[in-house]
Amino acid sequence: MPSPRTARTGGHPRAAVAVLALLLPLLAVGLPAASRAAPAPAGRSTTGTTGSVGDGFVQRDGSRLTLGAATFRFAGANLYWAGLDENVGGVSPAQAGTVDYPSFFRIRDGLTTARAMGATVVRAHTLGVSLGTPKALTPSLGTTNPAAFATMDYSVAQAKRLGLRLVVPLTDNWEYYHGGRFDILRGLGLSTADNGALFYTDNRARAAYQGGVRTLLTHVNPWTGLTYAADPTIMAWDLGNELQGMTTEWVQTDATFVKGLAPHQLVAAGQGSGVSGAVLGAPAVDISDTHYYPADPHRMETDAARVTSAGKVFVAGEFGSTGAAGQDWSAVTGDGRISGALYWSLFPLADHYGYVRHDDGYTLHYPGDTTAMRADVVALRRLAAGMTGRASADPGALASTPLLTGIEAVDGRNVLTWRGSAGADGYLVQRSVDGGGWTTITPTPLSANDAPWTDATTPAGVVGYRVLGVDPAGAVLDTSGDRSVAAGESLVVDPLEDWYLTAAHTDNLLRTPVGTQIAVSPPAGAPGSVTWNRPGLRSATFAVAAAAIPDLRVLVSPDGGSTWQAVAPTVRRTAAGAFELSVSGPGGSGGSGGSGGSGAVRLEWPAGGAAAGLTGVVLTSGS
Repeated sequence: MPSPRTARTGGHPRAAVAVLALLLPLLAVGLPAASRAAPAPAGRSTTGTTGSVGDGFVQRDGSRLTLGAATFRFAGANLYWAGLDENVGGVSPAQAGTVDYPSFFRIRDGLTTARAMGATVVRAHTLGVSLGTPKALTPSLGTTNPAAFATMDYSVAQAKRLGLRLVVPLTDNWEYYHGGRFDILRGLGLSTADNGALFYTDNRARAAYQGGVRTLLTHVNPWTGLTYAADPTIMAWDLGNELQGMTTEWVQTDATFVKGLAPHQLVAAGQGSGVSGAVLGAPAVDISDTHYYPADPHRMETDAARVTSAGKVFVAGEFGSTGAAGQDWSAVTGDGRISGALYWSLFPLADHYGYVRHDDGYTLHYPGDTTAMRADVVALRRLAAGMTGRASADPGALASTPLLTGIEAVDGRNVLTWRGSAGADGYLVQRSVDGGGWTTITPTPLSANDAPWTDATTPAGVVGYRVLGVDPAGAVLDTSGDRSVAAGESLVVDPLEDWYLTAAHTDNLLRTPVGTQIAVSPPAGAPGSVTWNRPGLRSATFAVAAAAIPDLRVLVSPDGGSTWQAVAPTVRRTAAGAFELSVSGPGGSGGSGGSGGSGAVRLEWPAGGAAAGLTGVVLTSGS
C-alpha cells in the first residue's frame, strides 16, 4: 500500500435514522424517475441490486472460493477512503485535502465506477481501520464516535446494491491518517520498539484490537438491518493491512476470534510483499493476501502456487494500476490458483467538478486522464472479464446523471463547471439562447478534467446550458438539468454534499442520502440554519422535500451578514411532497446585490417545525 498523501494530523446515527424515516416518503416522490428510491423504513435497502454475483456468502472450499455451487474468482479495486477520506474534506476542489468523511456522492460514484469497470469485489481499508483522529470510529482507545458509522454503513449498503463484495482490513501496519496497530500501542503506553512487536504479544494490545473488532462486527447497519458480521456483502475480514512481524499464534488466535463473531464470513491475512509463513500456518485463516508494486503477474503465479499448496486461497489484494496495459494478464486469468486480484487504487469524480486527486503514483480515474491511463483502464476491465468469466461490463449501463454546478461570467464569457457521471466516457455541452433550441457547442466530447470550461463564443441575451454524458461512440447516456443566466450573471448550484459553498451552518444539521440526492435538515423538531454568502447576490432558490408547504424561514442580508431581515419567499409546489422557495435580491426585492457588494441568504428551521429536507440550492449573482 503506497503512502497516502496526507499525514495524520458528528451527529448521532439514531438521529440520522429518525430523519431518514421522516424524509424518505417525501424525497421518493420528488426524485426524477431515473433516480427515485422506493420508500423504505430505516433498516431496509432503498434501491434494488444491480450486480450479478448473488446474495449468498462467498465460501472457501480448500484453496478456492465458491458462491453457491460455482467457483468464485474476481478482480476489482481498492477504495481505501470509503469510510474516512484524506483527499477531500469539504474544501475547494483546487486545494489540498483534509481528513474528513467522504461525501455520499463520492462513495456512490466510486463504487459504481468500480462496478462499471467489471469489479465484483472492492477492498476498503477505512470501513474497518478508523482510529486515532477526531472523526475516526475510535478517536482514542476506549471511545467510540458513532457518527463515523454513517459513511461506513452507506458504503456497505451501496456495495450491496451494486452486487459488490467487500474485503475489509481491521488494522494497519503503517502510520497512515486512518490509524493502525501503532496507535493501539501508544494508546496503551506500550513500547513501539522492535517494529511494534508488543502488538502481537501483549494481552492488553490484543484486548484493545479485539474490542475494536467486536464493536465493528456487531454494529447493525440501518440501511440493511444486518450486523456487519451477518451481511454477505462483506466477503472477508483482513486481520490487518500489510502486517509485519505476525506470529502464527497471533494470527490463529485473532482469526479464530473473528470467526467466532462472523462464522459465515472469511478471514484474510498477509504481510504485504511475499507470503507469510505465519498465515500459512494458521488453520483459521482462509485467504493469504500478497501485494505487488509494480504489478507482476508471473510473481503472482509463483506465490499462488505456494499458498494453494498449503491449502489456502490466494488473492493479490493490491497491485499497482500504473502500467497495467503492459502486463500479460493471461498469466493471472488462466491460473485457477489465483482467486482474485485488486488494483490500487480507484478515485471518484469530485463533488463539484473534476476528479478527487491523489498523488501516490497509482491513482486511477475512469475513463482515464491520459492516453496511458485510458489504456490501463481497458486492460483492467479485460482482467475483470477474464477473472469472472463474463463479458466486460457496459459502463454506460450504470451511468448516472451529470450535474451542472456553476456558470460564472468572466470578462464577457461564461465559464461552466459540472459534476460528472459514473460510466460516462466524455461530456458534450449544449447551449440555448433566449429560450431557443439546443445546439451542441463542443465539437468533440470533453473530459471531466476540462471543467472549468469556457464558452469562448458566449452570445448576448439569456443563455442556457446543459451537459450530456456520452459513451465512447458518442451516444448520449444522460443529460443534466438546464440552467440559464442573463448577460453578466453567474450562478452556482450547491449539491449539499459538503459545506464548501456555505458561509455558516449550525452543527446539528444532518445529511440523509436518498437515491442520488442529499436531504439536509436538523434532527426532528430541532432548530437549525445554513447561510450562503455570494458577491452581488441576486436570487436564491431552495428545493425542499416536505409533506406540506414547508415551515421554513428565509432571511436576507444586503451587507453580507451583518444585518438580517426576514422575507416571504415565493413558494411553488414542483411535485407531490416537493417545493421550491425563491427569494430575489438580498433585500428581497430583486436588487443587484448591493451593486456588486456581498449579499447573504439564510434558511432556518424553526424549533418544533414539521420535517423538511433541503435537497438543492441555486444562487444567482451579478455585478
